[in-house]
Amino acid sequence: MRGSIAPVVLTLVSVALILVNAAPLAAGEPMLLVVDRDLDGVHFVDPKSYEIVGLVRTGEGPQEIALSPDGKMAYVSNFGDYRSTISVVNIARMEKVRDISAESNYRPHGLAVTKNGRKLYATCEASRSVAEFELPTGKLLRSFFTNEKVTHMLALSPDEKTVWTANGATGNVTYIDLIEGRRKGAIMSGSGCESVSVLPNGKEVWVVNRRVGTILVINATTRRPVDTLECRGYPMRIRFTPDGKRALVSCAELNRVDIFDTATRKIAGRIETDRVPVGIDVTPDGKRAFVACNGQASVTILDLVKLEPADSFAVGKYPFSLAYVRQTP
Repeated sequence: MRGSIAPVVLTLVSVALILVNAAPLAAGEPMLLVVDRDLDGVHFVDPKSYEIVGLVRTGEGPQEIALSPDGKMAYVSNFGDYRSTISVVNIARMEKVRDISAESNYRPHGLAVTKNGRKLYATCEASRSVAEFELPTGKLLRSFFTNEKVTHMLALSPDEKTVWTANGATGNVTYIDLIEGRRKGAIMSGSGCESVSVLPNGKEVWVVNRRVGTILVINATTRRPVDTLECRGYPMRIRFTPDGKRALVSCAELNRVDIFDTATRKIAGRIETDRVPVGIDVTPDGKRAFVACNGQASVTILDLVKLEPADSFAVGKYPFSLAYVRQTP
């Protein structure tokens, strides 16, 4: 694996050269966007050659990344920026075009974009809220208060009627009705409630609890827990494959990704990664996954057919989250 090589730290000179020489991204050409919290930017990486072809500066302490449905824009939450902004990056041009102000919502973190690309949702930890923005203008439309401590990550239901938020310090998950425009309730999940995701069919919500090493499965219709799964090793992020048949969970302390069969809710495989895996994304065909490993300043590639590590490459200083993108023509 390439993960054995020393992590690459880009100097200001090398970054400048990369940006000058970077050609615009053609429609249909894939790219991997890796958020680097230490360098305050997003690395553009060729997912075939693993060559770093660009670095776009964002705000301070970028955390999570979300994409527009057409793959033309990326939105990056600047968690360390007390101006409370979300950076907007033009992917084809590899440049930041502006920052969206979260106004009275502080320290944006988790992100989600609607299927039509017209709205952006962001959890804001310091204000215990979820902000709703109009796209592409970036206008703040509404703020929903969870009244919970550390409103961390969020998931948008497939019908886009509900936002689910994981509240780390409270240890619960809240659900916000976007039609009624208010918080409807909360479900206790577990200490260190870290991340949340909704199955593509909309039937279940899976919530990862890092401190107790569990995943709570919730019936999305009845909003009642139906199962609790063991997932040790400080689980951090959960990502479903596009077909919804598998759930991938990064386990930061054990340096691996646990893979669950969503039908049986049993472990289907475990794949070793580089040190401290966090962010995960899966290719549209469901055959590969990319995992940001900030403990080794690298990205591990997973073969989801063979259920084994395929490769790894060094990138930046503190890769935290990532997104695989292919622009539509």
